Amino acid sequence: MLANKASRLAEVSRWGRYVQCFVAALAAIAQFNPGGWSYWAPVGVGATVVFLLIACAMLRYEPEASAEIARAQENLQLARTKLQSVRELESQLESASRSYGIQLQLLECAKLFRNVIETAAAQGIIDEIAVCRHMLNVGGNSLARASGFETQHDWTVTIYRAVEVSPGKMELTPVAQERAVKCDLSDARCWPAGVGMAGRCLAEKREIASRDIWEGETLGAQTVGVSVARPHDRTQYRSMFVTPISVQPNAGEPWGVVCASTNTVGHFHRDSDNTNDQAEATRILAKMFELGILVTGLNRSAAQHLVGGS
Repeated sequence: MLANKASRLAEVSRWGRYVQCFVAALAAIAQFNPGGWSYWAPVGVGATVVFLLIACAMLRYEPEASAEIARAQENLQLARTKLQSVRELESQLESASRSYGIQLQLLECAKLFRNVIETAAAQGIIDEIAVCRHMLNVGGNSLARASGFETQHDWTVTIYRAVEVSPGKMELTPVAQERAVKCDLSDARCWPAGVGMAGRCLAEKREIASRDIWEGETLGAQTVGVSVARPHDRTQYRSMFVTPISVQPNAGEPWGVVCASTNTVGHFHRDSDNTNDQAEATRILAKMFELGILVTGLNRSAAQHLVGGS
C-alpha cells in the first residue's frame, strides 16, 4: 500500500513537470505577441499564474512523495531481509529434519544389531564371523539409509579381519559386506597393513575419513596400492570412512576394520569435531560388532568349560 501511494505521488509529480514545461513555453510565446493577436497578453498572464500554482503544488507534494518513496524503499529492504531470514530458517528446518531422520535410522540400526547380539548370546553362538554377517544381513538397509547413501550412489560397507600372514606382517581379509551392487565376497580385495585407507586404519589404529581419496596430496597415501589397484577404482571409490574394530583398544592390534565407501565426492569428511552424521552408522556397526565379538568369546569360554567339566 505504501509503495502504491509513493508511486502515485511520483506519477503526479512527473505530470506536473510536463504541464509546467507546457505553460512555461506558452508564457514565453505570449511575451512576443506573435501575429499581433490581442489575446496573447491574457494567455501569457494565465500561463504564468498556472505555472506558479503548479510550482506551489509541487513544492507541497514533492517532499511528501520523496519521503513516501524513501519509506517504501526502506520497507522493501526490510521485506527482503525478512525473506532472507525465512529462507535461512527453512534451510535450518530442512537440515534439522534430515538430521532427525538420520538419528532415527541410527537408532533403528542399533536396535537391529542389538537383537542379533542378544540372539547370539541366547543361542550360545561362538562364531563371530557368522554374527557380523548376520548383522549386515539384518541391518544393511537401515545402515545404508543412516549412512546417507541414496539410490544413485555406488556404495559399500565391508568388515575386514586382521590376519597375520607372516611374522610381523598383517593383512585385512574381508569377512562380510553390504553394497549397492551385489557381488561375491570372494571378489573383495585383501589389504596389507599400511596400504589403502583400510590398511592405513589398521596400521595407525585410528579412524580415517576422506572426502575424496584421489584428491591432491592424499593421492597415493590414502588410495589403493599399486599391487591391488583395479581399473574402476577412480570412479567407484571416491569418498571413504574407515574405523578400527578394537575389542581391547589398549592391547595389541585391532581385530579388524569397518570400511564404508561411495562414489560421491564429499560424502564423508571431517567436521570441526572430527565427526559427521554419515560416518556415525559405520561407527555404530563397529562398536556393536565389538560387543558381538565379546559375546561369542564368552560363549566359547562357557562351552569349553562345560566340555571340560563333563
